[in-house]
Amino acid sequence: MCKFTVACNRFFKQGEETQKEVSCFDVSCWTTRLAEVCGEYLKMGEGKDGEAGTAAAPAETSGGQAQEEAELKEAAGF
Repeated sequence: MCKFTVACNRFFKQGEETQKEVSCFDVSCWTTRLAEVCGEYLKMGEGKDGEAGTAAAPAETSGGQAQEEAELKEAAGF
């Protein structure tokens, strides 16, 4: 299983000011192959505004939910 969050920035004008809105989407991949592909190909990059973050690696399903969450938080820098 692989869990990660995707953040998406939206910029818009409100009057004369440019506003920024961030939306976060929690994603869970339940099939082993999809989790492997996510771990292999999804890497954290820098967004248009230069902000950087982290990407989580797939977690083993046999380790239990608590271990998975701990590994994901560690990988995400929490």
